[in-house]
Amino acid sequence: MAQEDSYLGEASDAVKETVGSVAAEQFEQAKTAAADVVEKVKDAAKQEGFSAESVQAVGDRLESVARSSSEAVKTGIDRVFKG
Repeated sequence: MAQEDSYLGEASDAVKETVGSVAAEQFEQAKTAAADVVEKVKDAAKQEGFSAESVQAVGDRLESVARSSSEAVKTGIDRVFKG
């Protein structure tokens, strides 16, 4: 990393910052999309006649998976762009 700084300096930092910002924006969009999917699945389950408890349980599980996935992606982004 020190060698990179000596060759590219501020340009390298600017590129990393820009890429990090774009990745963070995409990450937020993915989280929003995942939340929308959870809501659509819950609505579809209700329309199919599943009990409120079943719908809530499925929603909770999907939400948990989405949360774990988003945390893993964020950790990966941080590792790549913050060293």
